[in-house]
Amino acid sequence: MKTIFTLIILVASALPAVSSQPRPAKASAPVQVVTRTTTTTTTTVSTPQTGIASWYGSGFIGGKTANGEYYRSTDRTAAHKSLPFGTWVRVTERAGGRSTVVRINNRGPYTKGRVIDLSVAAAAEIGLTKRGLAPVSIEVLPDAPAERKTTSLGRSSFWENPLFR
Repeated sequence: MKTIFTLIILVASALPAVSSQPRPAKASAPVQVVTRTTTTTTTTVSTPQTGIASWYGSGFIGGKTANGEYYRSTDRTAAHKSLPFGTWVRVTERAGGRSTVVRINNRGPYTKGRVIDLSVAAAAEIGLTKRGLAPVSIEVLPDAPAERKTTSLGRSSFWENPLFR
């Protein structure tokens, strides 16, 4: 009997909380929208940078670069400490004058005195694969050269493998 009485009291006390009439909506305070504008800065080098270039060994093939791409030894790409990803640069070997155009897609080199790490294809183009290191100058290009534009897959259909020449 006590349980029935307790149940009736609980149900009766809950009824006033349920109303058949909807409550009017409260007026909300005006919302303040804060917008931010950002500016993108690009790094430009007015005079060519000089230093020692090295190249990636075969142990890096298939590994991810700092910008998320997979390293392919047949692409003409490079690692630089500070240039933005996607920057195109001309790397000229100072002793012989041979040059190649590469796209920055990785960070490095982290060995003191070196300014750029080249892919196998780029290193072969300037004759760096036999020596390993060479003094170079680096010139930032304003845009990708027409023959160096990549396909929709991010791979170049222009470059051939320099190892099989």
